[in-house]
Amino acid sequence: MTIANTVRYAFKAARDDGRSALVALLWAALDLRQDAVVAGYDAGLPPLLLADLSDLPGLMGRAEYACKTQWFDFLKTGAIGDLLWQMNHEAWRDWQ
Repeated sequence: MTIANTVRYAFKAARDDGRSALVALLWAALDLRQDAVVAGYDAGLPPLLLADLSDLPGLMGRAEYACKTQWFDFLKTGAIGDLLWQMNHEAWRDWQ
């Protein structure tokens, strides 16, 4: 779907639902953002870069659990790359 079609569809849906033009713009922005995230994943961007900011604490917690190591121990040993790799792996598993 093109950007224009997405915006047009959002305005039609908002009008049918009795919502304002601002709501239609928000719906269109959310749809376009999701399309951009999917396009980025399909293009091969690392899943960690595409994750929502609100998902990062959960990804870090799952990475710590998988490695049986807390994040500050990764920092002390200079292995922050390993933590980021594991977080990226956890984000990739969310896509599967």
